[in-house]
Amino acid sequence: MMKRAVAIFAAVAAIVACADFSRSGPARDVSYPGMKIRIVQNDRHGFEITEDVALFRARFAVMDYCEYHLNWEEHKRLAVAVAKTVANYMGSTNDIRIVHWEQPKPADTNNIGDVLNAWLKGEFITDEIVPLRQGGK
Repeated sequence: MMKRAVAIFAAVAAIVACADFSRSGPARDVSYPGMKIRIVQNDRHGFEITEDVALFRARFAVMDYCEYHLNWEEHKRLAVAVAKTVANYMGSTNDIRIVHWEQPKPADTNNIGDVLNAWLKGEFITDEIVPLRQGGK
């Protein structure tokens, strides 16, 4: 029993050591020129900076709305600055889209099928397109 516990502990320690050693080293060159970045705005939660794909998108940052320090426009400019930084780091050459989610109201019945149907008919509506490069550089 004790030998088995020691063997499991040694295996876990070896895995942790390999994972720790793999983190060290020089930074890799990150280049995704086709990556599209979008900023999803939400009136209650602020902004979410994500990759613009249908499924399994990368979420880079969530900027919660803090009404005591920044107003809406300042918060939006901060989200755009963060999105530009992410896009420049990832090597993206595409412009950044600011979008919001819009879906029809479900039927008056409180049926889960109606709610799911309304959610499936929802879509992201583009509010603004922010150019990534200023002055055509």
